[in-house]
Amino acid sequence: MTTMRLLLAHEAFVCFRGRWFFIALTIATGFGIAAAIESAHIAIVWHALDDFYRSNYLSFSNWMVVNCNARVLPSAFFRVIPLLASIPFAWSYHSERISGYEYQVAVRVPRFQRMLAKAAVTFASGFIVTASALLLNMLVLAAILPSAVPLYEEYNIIGVFTESLFSELFYRFPIVYVCVYTMLDSCLMGTWAVFVLGCSCILSNRVSVMVLPYLGLLGWQYLNTWLCLMFDISAPSFNLIDDMQGTFYFVKSELILVALQIALMLGFSVISCRLLSNRDVT
Repeated sequence: MTTMRLLLAHEAFVCFRGRWFFIALTIATGFGIAAAIESAHIAIVWHALDDFYRSNYLSFSNWMVVNCNARVLPSAFFRVIPLLASIPFAWSYHSERISGYEYQVAVRVPRFQRMLAKAAVTFASGFIVTASALLLNMLVLAAILPSAVPLYEEYNIIGVFTESLFSELFYRFPIVYVCVYTMLDSCLMGTWAVFVLGCSCILSNRVSVMVLPYLGLLGWQYLNTWLCLMFDISAPSFNLIDDMQGTFYFVKSELILVALQIALMLGFSVISCRLLSNRDVT
């Protein structure tokens, strides 16, 4: 346990003191602030034109996860955040092999424990980047717009339907809804960052590790939505991008499928960590 604590402390020091963590955090939080300003501006303009509906003028309804007024930046955020979540540390395995640092560490500490420590810190970095953006977005909105409880009768305007994930919390305890969805999205992106790290066992360099899984995720999300459009059905989603959002149009989140995706990514990551720890050091 002492060795594991030392490995965690070392990997955390390397990650959270590194420039890539601050770059990813700056971009993600900047996205959150810009999205909040965009959503608040539109909500204020529309409310001045027609104040019949109250809920689409509230901070909770304009939070990025809900995005009741369908703004561009909140939608773009969920397509960019998988890349931002993996930027801080998911590339570190290949970087250490290229620099020769891995050899220096491999002869001193258990390699599988080091990979587990690296995976834990990678998860934490993706979690922090995502949670920071979501919470900052909510704080900026709360400073500009009213923070009353949204009306269930206006669900067609908001887009959070009865079938939406955690919809009961949204219409009863919206603060709890924000906390729960922040935890869910941050865990999804933390797990995704670990999955990208695990792809180091099948991809040969830092660029491919960062780019190919991300492009694959975007392609899979498009295919998931396209199939529902093609067959004119509303089906459960099985992609991280749609699962991070509280509203749905064609594919809706199911908690059991979200948990299944997390389990599959973690299972792949554990196997990958074992394979990487057994790989010859060159």
